[in-house]
Amino acid sequence: MKNKIAKILKHDWMLHFFGGFMIFIVASIFLTDIWSLGVVLFLAVLNEVNDARVGKDRNKFSLMDIYFTILPAVLIIIESTL
Repeated sequence: MKNKIAKILKHDWMLHFFGGFMIFIVASIFLTDIWSLGVVLFLAVLNEVNDARVGKDRNKFSLMDIYFTILPAVLIIIESTL
């Protein structure tokens, strides 16, 4: 059980979560929530494409990194519509 939790809360994913949160907050100052989500998604995909091309883990495009990057934006949008 501990290994499963440790794998889920991997340090890299938490950095993506925090980065996505910060980008969403700054973007939402100037844009609507949906456009801000689009900005976060675009930057997350761009980051993963860059990692796959020139990063230390070449050829490693990670969907989980994208999920954790957009997760705070999605949660904030869901919470604000309730």
